[in-house]
Amino acid sequence: MEQRGSQAAVGATRGGDLRIERIEVFPVSVPRRATWMLQRGRTGAASIFTIVKLTTTEGVVGWGEAVTLVRPFDRIIRDHLVALAVGRSPFDLVGLHGAMDRVEMLANERVGSWNPGRAADR
Repeated sequence: MEQRGSQAAVGATRGGDLRIERIEVFPVSVPRRATWMLQRGRTGAASIFTIVKLTTTEGVVGWGEAVTLVRPFDRIIRDHLVALAVGRSPFDLVGLHGAMDRVEMLANERVGSWNPGRAADR
């Protein structure tokens, strides 16, 4: 049974042991009515989105979405980010973002597009 957390319920758990327990990833392809020519080339026939469902140890569920043109983001999340997030507090935004930025830096460095300014800010 899926529990939906109200702000009061979520706020009450901030001091507790609320942790990310499970992350589910759903790739979605949304067909476009047309394609467009952009500076970087023609758009694809579909927009690729990734829907993410995060469930905490107390059953609170959160949803999010991501989109990227580089490669399907669902693989990046599954291959690199789920292991970093599971077990952490969903309120530790600084820690979660720092961990994700380090993974992004390492992945991008391999293809020569690492942003040292952003990495140094962490």
